[in-house]
Amino acid sequence: PIVLSHRIDEASPLWSVSPTDLITEKFEIILTMEGTTPETGNNIQVRTSYLPSEILWGYKFEHSCVRFNREIGKYEVTFDTLNTMVKDNTPCLSPKSYEEQKRTAYGDDPKKENAANSSPAIQKTFFAKPRHKNKVHKLPGEQDSQ
Repeated sequence: PIVLSHRIDEASPLWSVSPTDLITEKFEIILTMEGTTPETGNNIQVRTSYLPSEILWGYKFEHSCVRFNREIGKYEVTFDTLNTMVKDNTPCLSPKSYEEQKRTAYGDDPKKENAANSSPAIQKTFFAKPRHKNKVHKLPGEQDSQ
């Protein structure tokens, strides 16, 4: 499986987007992936889009659909966990606000700032959208409503 990510920094259009913006703003993120199949050399293109209501702030894909089976000595792929999401440590504010708070708290001391810059969720944020619109995916800790 391919993992796509978008680094959110000052050059990113998502730099000032916060969890509140996902509720109040109207926008669409369009993803286009192009490539070539190695077996045939054919070009492929995949497109999808994400609306704010489809983005889950503070969650990421688990990426656990491939595992090595030691008994048979081969890799196995399961689609059961393909859309599994887990909560991460993304702060509940925009990356821009997060950086401003860090600068205020640590001033211009790079040693202190590097220690505070250890949040991998801010550096690499994954946006989650179910691949099957009719399939219900439970978030971690969510109870059955039946």
